[in-house]
This record gives sequence, structure tokens and C-alpha cells, in this order.
Amino acid sequence: MTDAFQIAGTSTTDVITVETVTIKNSCFPTMDWANGNIFTVNATSSVIAAGHTFSPTMASSTNDVVIGSGRGATSYIAEDMTVDRILLLQSTTGGDVIIENLILDNVNAWTGSFNADYFEIGTLILENIRVGSDGNINSADLVINSSVSVNTVHDGVQEEPVFIR
Repeated sequence: MTDAFQIAGTSTTDVITVETVTIKNSCFPTMDWANGNIFTVNATSSVIAAGHTFSPTMASSTNDVVIGSGRGATSYIAEDMTVDRILLLQSTTGGDVIIENLILDNVNAWTGSFNADYFEIGTLILENIRVGSDGNINSADLVINSSVSVNTVHDGVQEEPVFIR
């Protein structure tokens, strides 16, 4: 299994659009964010990772996503579960998928990564999560790639030799 949790639009023009993504009280072997836009990243000091690299492209032109109407918007809440896979995939082209709030609370993946591609997020909140696949703080298991444009980053991530099994 490659991904335990995946968020994926189909391209840079057909994305998963979310006003607020909150991931808390959860653990993943790895977490990778690529090919997207995030207005604000707030990774609190309760985030523990076996190595992390935040290397987004800082861009003042990144949109602050606000879902002004519930019309056409959905919410997805995953709570208190140990998962094999959760996949939020856009399957067709020609428009964005709109989600007002995506909350992952107490989601614990023991195998497979967290992977997000082709998304636009207003606020990403990481709080009380643990990420680590090998206990090695010299190789990043929590990554925001340079293909992600971000307006504001609050990086409080603490590095410890975490090994999720």
C-alpha cells in the first residue's frame, strides 16, 4: 500500500479546494504535500516528526480560500479510527471539488503515507500529530515541497526519532 490517506485533484486547474484542513491527535509514517496552494500553514509545537522539510514557494498571490456559502460545499470528518486507506480523489476534469472543513482527529495510519497533490487550502492546521517512518531525524518524513505555494508559515515542528509502526 502506498498511501493510507490521499487528497488528490487531477491537475493544477482541477483541484480539491478546502477552506480549512485540520489534522490533530493523529500519526502517519510520512506526510507529503505537493503541487498545491496553501494560504496559511500553522504547524504547532505539538507536532513531532522524524525530520521535516518545509520548502514551499512563498507567494503573496496565494488565495485565502473562504467558502462563503454551503451551496456546493461538503464536510468530511474522520474520527477515532485506525485506517488502511482514506482516499479523497477527484475523478473527473472540468471543475474543482469544494470542501468547507476537512478534519482528521485521532486518525492513526501504521502503514502507508499521507499524500496530498493538486489542492488549494485556505488554512492548514497541524496539531498534536506524530510523523515518522524510520526514527531518523536526518531524513524528512514531514514535507511541504517547493511545488506548494504558501502565503504564511508558522513552523513549530519539533524533531524527534519517531517510528510509526
